[in-house]
Amino acid sequence: MQDTKPLSTPLDPNHKLDLMQCPAMPHQFKDMHDVPYRKVIGSLMYAALGMRPDIVFMVSFLSQFMQNPGWPHWEAVKCVLHYLKGTQNHILQIGGRHPSRFEGYCNTD
Repeated sequence: MQDTKPLSTPLDPNHKLDLMQCPAMPHQFKDMHDVPYRKVIGSLMYAALGMRPDIVFMVSFLSQFMQNPGWPHWEAVKCVLHYLKGTQNHILQIGGRHPSRFEGYCNTD
């Protein structure tokens, strides 16, 4: 995926994924046999928890299909990878150009 086309969103909001897209026929199971869906989801979970909170929702949603992923689910995972490629140089800067002081508050009730 080095030369992949970058995306600006992890998944198109109109792209619907559900359990009906999971394999049900033997030839569909065979098509998905060598797809590293679980490995990629695991890697995305690691990235989401450690460095990329912007993909947490998508990764948690896609992990619901780990037992029996279909081809549309794999395509959605690849969209997340395209998004990561397109946003690899983006940063989250808190406080703007000038250094600011952080304050935290806690309600003990």
